[in-house]
Amino acid sequence: MKEEFSIELIRTSRGGSVWYHDMGVLQISVVAELEHGFPSEIVYPLEETLYQTLEALSVPVERVAERKKPELQSHIGIWSSGKKLAAIGVHIRRFGKKQISMFGAALNVFPLPANLCLIDPCGISGKESTSLAEVLGKRLKYIEPRLVQVFQRKFQEVFKVETLIPEVTTQETIC
Repeated sequence: MKEEFSIELIRTSRGGSVWYHDMGVLQISVVAELEHGFPSEIVYPLEETLYQTLEALSVPVERVAERKKPELQSHIGIWSSGKKLAAIGVHIRRFGKKQISMFGAALNVFPLPANLCLIDPCGISGKESTSLAEVLGKRLKYIEPRLVQVFQRKFQEVFKVETLIPEVTTQETIC
């Protein structure tokens, strides 16, 4: 535990070198059987879902053009003004012949800025993270109530599945 910042560091085996859990970080978990067992079966469609969701809500977002090159795979995710807004990390577990994805994505909605700036997003030295609160300012209050609904619709479109996402009604439940 980093007593100086009251942050507990926990090592895991999932993708990405850093995963930040805090109030105000929307955690999106995708547990699915993969056809071929490649993380890209979940990573790229999940990235596309987040991108389309935020774009539909008029959030200025971008992706690193060459992020699919092996040396730039840590750049997968959603960015805004050169700062990482959403990270994606999956882990593939084998259960007999089945291969199941675990974990998913983290979207920084309104995390503590003091903690967020301690992180090199996805281990990329010299890059910063941002949040919807920072990017949108007061506009966040208009977007936040629709965020999960738009995400659910885009998830269904991109993955070509039906989903059931519980209704989120208060800031305290978005974490």
